[in-house]
Amino acid sequence: MSADPEDMKAVARALIDSGARSGWVNANAYLKRHTADHAVDAELLDDLVWERDYLPNAEPRHLIPHLRKLRLPENQQIASAYKYAAAVHQEPGAFTKRSQLLRRDLIRIGAFHHMVSPVGSWDLHWSQGTDLATAKLGALTGHSGSVQTLDLAVIDGRAMAITGSDDTTVRVWDSMKGLQVGPTLTGHESPVTSVSLCRRTVGPPMAVSGDAEGTVLLWDLRTNEQSGPALRAHRGAVTAVALGLFRGGPAVVSGGADGTLRLWRLPARPSSVELLADWGCPILSIQYFRAWIYRAACRVNDRTVRVVKLEGYPKSKPQLLVHDGVVSAVAIGGAHKTSIAVTGGEDRTARVWDLSEPDARLAKILYTRHRAPINAVAIGRSGSRSAVLTGSQDEEVRIWSLEKSSRQSLVLADHTRPVRAIAMLDHRNDTIAVTGSDDGTAHVWDLGAAARRASVLTGHADQINAIVFGGLSTGPVAITAGRDLVVRVWHLDQPTMVGHVLTSDRELGNWVRALAFGKLLDRPVALIAGSNRDVTAWFLDDTRDPGIQFKGKTAGLTAIVINRLRARPVAVSGGDDGKIRIWDLKFGVQLGKELPGHQKRINALAVDQLGDRSIAVTASLDATLRVWDLKKRKQIGAALIGHQGSVRAVTIDHLDSRTIAVSGGDDGTVRVWDLDEGRQFGLTLTGHTAAVTAVGVHHLNGRFIGFSTSLDRTVRIWDLENHSLIETLPLPHPCTAAASGAPGQIIVGCDTGEILVYRHIDMFGETK
Repeated sequence: MSADPEDMKAVARALIDSGARSGWVNANAYLKRHTADHAVDAELLDDLVWERDYLPNAEPRHLIPHLRKLRLPENQQIASAYKYAAAVHQEPGAFTKRSQLLRRDLIRIGAFHHMVSPVGSWDLHWSQGTDLATAKLGALTGHSGSVQTLDLAVIDGRAMAITGSDDTTVRVWDSMKGLQVGPTLTGHESPVTSVSLCRRTVGPPMAVSGDAEGTVLLWDLRTNEQSGPALRAHRGAVTAVALGLFRGGPAVVSGGADGTLRLWRLPARPSSVELLADWGCPILSIQYFRAWIYRAACRVNDRTVRVVKLEGYPKSKPQLLVHDGVVSAVAIGGAHKTSIAVTGGEDRTARVWDLSEPDARLAKILYTRHRAPINAVAIGRSGSRSAVLTGSQDEEVRIWSLEKSSRQSLVLADHTRPVRAIAMLDHRNDTIAVTGSDDGTAHVWDLGAAARRASVLTGHADQINAIVFGGLSTGPVAITAGRDLVVRVWHLDQPTMVGHVLTSDRELGNWVRALAFGKLLDRPVALIAGSNRDVTAWFLDDTRDPGIQFKGKTAGLTAIVINRLRARPVAVSGGDDGKIRIWDLKFGVQLGKELPGHQKRINALAVDQLGDRSIAVTASLDATLRVWDLKKRKQIGAALIGHQGSVRAVTIDHLDSRTIAVSGGDDGTVRVWDLDEGRQFGLTLTGHTAAVTAVGVHHLNGRFIGFSTSLDRTVRIWDLENHSLIETLPLPHPCTAAASGAPGQIIVGCDTGEILVYRHIDMFGETK
């Protein structure tokens, strides 16, 4: 006897109300674990996720399987944000981190975030350039094992998907509707390792599948029954199959772990098999390109893939693709009317190969930013651009444009286990993708929607190298420079405003290594030091003004600041040669000789006053900091020693009567220095698990507060008087640059090009 729907709603409402009354953080274990179950039965899940602080307190293992059942588009965005950090959410006792990550990611994608309370004293104000895409169309559920293989094709006008699983079954889907078509196809007695749909009508619509024990089965998709007997010829797993026209007639081509390629002409009989090739190395892929041209790829050794055009084999010349790491996936397709291949490796890179010439040419390396090896790759389109999809052991799928100027990717985050298979399909002027995972699901994505999101991204397309804070007549700004050869100005009080491009690769010559902000002739100016060009001073009140080009030994500048010396505006710089130079800011010429001292590159410098002296503190690759009297042009005291490795960051401030420097280094430590005494002040601050990339200081509510950013994806907030950690802010990516904004404001730049602005809640309130 089924339960009455009204009774189920009453029970679910009672549980939701109970959690809300007590506050979900205080709710009992049953409410946190099972309220979602009751809400799904009562069709109230969309209401439940809007309960303040329910999401970070719910039991993730019970909640995550239900999130795909959310109906409202805005709630599907919430589900995408939750699943972006699903691995962290499932860590035991991770409530604080869940709250931080979920609120952060909701703000990053512009979704409603007020159902998650901020944790701690800092809140993300805005971000630009996020790689988190929300383009999911639906989920294909039903397999009880890992989805190891899948394919997409248009059949009878519908975008159809086929999936094969460890559960030994094959399923066919209407991918746009998210519904299974017909009964589950059974007949395999071992995990299904390869599937393919017919690319063009050659009789009734057909599919083919292969399994781990070498069996190939044909399926008639009109009757949803096996077509003909089982085909067995491979020794071991069938690793690739293709179905279509081959050498003038309908056929199945299969490849195996035994290194053989076999041809079965339709109607197939076990005795009709032909041996196309015996390469002695596992077949990775058999893929159709154009006009019924098939190419097969096998792994000659861990790092080398052989690609062969089957129509001309054995006369056609093999093409060798040599990867730097172990190759784990390969796809063959087309881009810009050229046949290409993409290899994915355990080194977490994807490599694009031009197959149009007899000898394959490496066209592009995609440093995918996956945190684990790549398991699957696919070639297709995202919007109007050719694109590559990469799926990884880290549970993420990333979209990469193959445009020459693009270095940016978007993340499709919804799987909760490693991604095993990807397919892409152009359908009705749009592109969809299906991804399969060890979580037993296949997810359908609208890559056109992902491309539209990419088209409005205003962040940098590559790593942020430098950030400085400044002020214009319109308000406070941050200036950021990236490896995408672009410098942008961001109006910090207007988070929706697009950063204004100051310069480009054509004008600058290469990526920016150092930035500074100051005043020249009562006008705001930014100093931009390129990796292979002179320093340029750009006036920010009129970026059409080309500014001033510095003259002299400007090559190799790595750090620069603006200051005043004897009432004269100057720039102080450090370089690859370990020397300090002082420049007349008005005329762009060097003043006097260099100040030698460091044995290796200067990574960072800061200027301030020490008593009545203008000083600079430099941080170097030689593991030391040095203090300089800029007026007398000499070092003050001995080098400051303590870091065990390169010192990457330094800033200067004042604590009571002391002049203080704060530094961070490759050893992951933060150190505070008393510049009056020339020694370390207090304990070494530890906790980062990777290099510290930036440090800053704030005076907040009577406390002397410092922050440090790191490649370990965190910002740490420190009490510099008591030498203790206050709180940790998780970042979506490794931080490569940061700056202090106005009091209570931190500007962070990531290796993906994303920029995030954090604000202290006591000073600015919660993010609206």
